[in-house]
Amino acid sequence: YVLDKVINLVCIIDLVMNFHTGYNDGGMIEMRVQQVRRHYLRKRFIVDLYSSTPIDMLMFLNRSLRYGQTSLVFRLESIFRNMFRLPRLVSYISKWEDQIKVDANVLRVGKLVGVILLFAHTNACVQYLAARIEEFPEESWVTRNDLEFAKPSTKYTVAVFNALSHMLCIGYGSHGESTAPFTDAEVFITILSMVVGASFYVVLVGIIASIVLSMDHSGAAFKEKIDIWRQYSQYRQLPKEIRDRVFKYFEHRWHTRKVFEENELLSQLPRGLSGDIKMFRSEYLLNRVPIFKLCHPAIVRTVVSNLKPMSCLANEVVYIAGQMAEEMYFILKGEVQILSKESNLITTLSDGSYFGEFPMIFDEIKTRTGTAKCTTWTKLYTLDKIDFQDIVEVYPELLAVMRQIAEARKVHSSGINVEVKDIGDGDQDMTETECEKTDNELH
Repeated sequence: YVLDKVINLVCIIDLVMNFHTGYNDGGMIEMRVQQVRRHYLRKRFIVDLYSSTPIDMLMFLNRSLRYGQTSLVFRLESIFRNMFRLPRLVSYISKWEDQIKVDANVLRVGKLVGVILLFAHTNACVQYLAARIEEFPEESWVTRNDLEFAKPSTKYTVAVFNALSHMLCIGYGSHGESTAPFTDAEVFITILSMVVGASFYVVLVGIIASIVLSMDHSGAAFKEKIDIWRQYSQYRQLPKEIRDRVFKYFEHRWHTRKVFEENELLSQLPRGLSGDIKMFRSEYLLNRVPIFKLCHPAIVRTVVSNLKPMSCLANEVVYIAGQMAEEMYFILKGEVQILSKESNLITTLSDGSYFGEFPMIFDEIKTRTGTAKCTTWTKLYTLDKIDFQDIVEVYPELLAVMRQIAEARKVHSSGINVEVKDIGDGDQDMTETECEKTDNELH
């Protein structure tokens, strides 16, 4: 009883607050007081007012209402009134869903189970109350089970069992003779319980089926990709060594066995929001690549917006000497060896380095001047040559600083100081020592 009155108080407070709470009007939040009040009065006010009003408190205002059948009618009305509070509960749960870090399918199942249990509880209370209003006739299920003077927990357990038996349409089991309805009120309530329960059962099966199908959509996509590649490998009769590399690639790239096509997902968002996600995704890379620290934020954001993720297996060749150059690479994690045309090791690059930019920044270089080979599982970001040319056409200072850094690598050993400018934000002198440091970090 105390809990019911506390809920009543919360509902009254909520009713008052709704007169000052904005609403979604076609994507815009309407906050004008007059519009908010008019909208609330038209939509939900009557239902909220009824569900918030403690009508059963009339029993305490009039002594004659506290006893006999009248008090039981007020209790029945209280149960009925609680059903009108459900829309409020649903609306608040919908608002909290975005704040709760729980899988959406788990929430769907939780909400459905909660509704079923709530209805089962209400159904059990109504069945017992109906028998009590009739003053427990001899043929009542309460009398037949000797529950009239039993403990409240025993009464509640049998009542819930009775309600769930009706709702799930599974009969009465070994308790059939003692729980089957006999009085007119019990028969009516049982019919209503079965109809509503059957509806719940159909919805439950449908929702669980849809949840099972969608619970691991990305995992299903991974399995689908693997199955397609197995069929393709058989169709093309690929050698076992190549097949093993393909499946090993998938296992490494999607080690969680979940597939997310990021570019497709991000393309669904506005450019600004998509750019924010890409900046967050590339935060580790931006902190590791020195050249980004020289760039103006607008240039960094433009470059990051055109980066594409790529992964390579250990001992995989990224490109070979003499190959056409279509892109440059940034190392997020892993190691890459740069080899000469004679396959001699020039240097080993790691997190934060970039390579493959020479054919993109020097017009006289048309093909790869060396070979790049991953020594470990490596995560890269690529920047296409066409995208790079579009960027440097707008920001030519990016091309200038990349050429200066490239020249610094060539001449740092001869002690020549090269001046490198912060792109779009002041100047910075790069001494021989700094060039050597940059050379070691980048290449």
